[in-house]
Amino acid sequence: MRRIQMFQRVAANGFFAAPDGDLDWASLLTRHGLIDDYTFVSSPIILGSGMLPIRDISAKLPLKLVDVKQFEHGNVRLRYAKA
Repeated sequence: MRRIQMFQRVAANGFFAAPDGDLDWASLLTRHGLIDDYTFVSSPIILGSGMLPIRDISAKLPLKLVDVKQFEHGNVRLRYAKA
């Protein structure tokens, strides 16, 4: 319950970023339907392994691409909203 209350405060400010790389928070918020807008930044580096940004979701979540921005060094920002 404490995490949900904290997320509600963050969501009230209009944005959410996974603090300290804790991607479980993003998963928790997604499972409870508390995220309306997702922003992912992709870097042009292949690591071969890593963490999924959102995991343990039991149902598909249709998203609609609403914005794309490419940066100077090849990073790409993809912004999605719930479809």
